[in-house]
Amino acid sequence: IEILTISLEIMMAFKAPLGSFTMFVNNSKLIEGVLSSITVNVEEKTQLLRTLDKFEKLSEEDFRMMLADLKIESGKIDQLVSFMKCENASELTKIFPDITSNEGYKQTLEIIDRLSKYSDYVKFKPSVIRGFDYYDGMIFEVFDNNPLNSRTMFGGGRYNGLAGIFGGASFEAVGCAPGDETTKLFLEVNNLI
Repeated sequence: IEILTISLEIMMAFKAPLGSFTMFVNNSKLIEGVLSSITVNVEEKTQLLRTLDKFEKLSEEDFRMMLADLKIESGKIDQLVSFMKCENASELTKIFPDITSNEGYKQTLEIIDRLSKYSDYVKFKPSVIRGFDYYDGMIFEVFDNNPLNSRTMFGGGRYNGLAGIFGGASFEAVGCAPGDETTKLFLEVNNLI
C-alpha cells in the first residue's frame, strides 16, 4: 500500500489532471488461480501467459485463435476472454465462483479498498502481467491515458523470491521502477512542464 500510495502521490505532486493517468492493479496469485481453475498444465502455462500479455494488442478474434492454437477448449477460451475483459475484481466470481478463496483475489480487493481515497485513479486490470517469472503477488502499472503517449510510465509489484534467483537470501520485497523518459513525455503532453 505504501509503494502504491507513493506512486500515486508522485503523480499528484505533478498536478496530473483527473483522467490523465490510471493505476492498473492485478495479482500474479490471482492469475495463477484463474489458470488452475481452467486446469492449464505447466507446459501450456508459459505460452498462455505470453498470449494473455498480448491481449490489449490483439483483436478478440486473433486472441481467441491464439488460445485455440494452444489447444485450449472453447469453453475455457470463453472464460479467459471474460477474465481479460473484466473491469471489476469483485465481478470475477461470476466467471470463477471459487475464486473467492484465492489469496491473490483477496489481496486485490483489499488493495483497491485501502486505496479508496484514490478510487478515481485505481482500477483492476487482468492484462497487467509484468514479468510474471519473478512477481509473486500484487503487480501494478501507472498508465498515461493521453493518446499521444498511450503507454505505461512505470510499475512494479511484490517479488519476494527475486533475490534468491540471483543467489542471495530470499526475503520479502515490493517496489517499483519509475520511467524517467515516459514520465517526462506524460508531463509534456499534458502541459505540466
